[in-house]
Amino acid sequence: MRPPRFATDERGFSLLELLVALLILSFVALGIASLFSHAQLTNASGYDYAVLASEARRSLEDLLATPFNDAALVDTAGTPRQLTTARRGFDIRYTVQDFQVLNWNQLTTPPWPVAATAAEANLKQITLRVGSTTRFLTGRREFVVSAIKIAG
Repeated sequence: MRPPRFATDERGFSLLELLVALLILSFVALGIASLFSHAQLTNASGYDYAVLASEARRSLEDLLATPFNDAALVDTAGTPRQLTTARRGFDIRYTVQDFQVLNWNQLTTPPWPVAATAAEANLKQITLRVGSTTRFLTGRREFVVSAIKIAG
């Protein structure tokens, strides 16, 4: 039995074909690498917002747990107050507005009547603005949350 004969014109890739293939592959790889860096930045930003939301929830729960007539919940007349119980790395400011609701069906149709005095108030709207004071956040991040506290 004779070994098969190979044609003399069959060859592998030439050096030029290999270089062109590597050039095309490098352009594709550069495009994919930029997607990875963008995904990493997006994930970090999402984490930053999650941390701010968690701190806002914790701080709002602290304020909602305070008694209705506590000095911390006096109407601020629109001037933000600094929350002193905030953890390091966060700037938390809040406002409180007093309302006097005589008919609880009014809650579905704002605006609610503003209480003339603090003693007449039976509903408080608390609005928190949470920002980060650390440098790891890219850009200005702020999370705003609001809640209602009812007397009694």
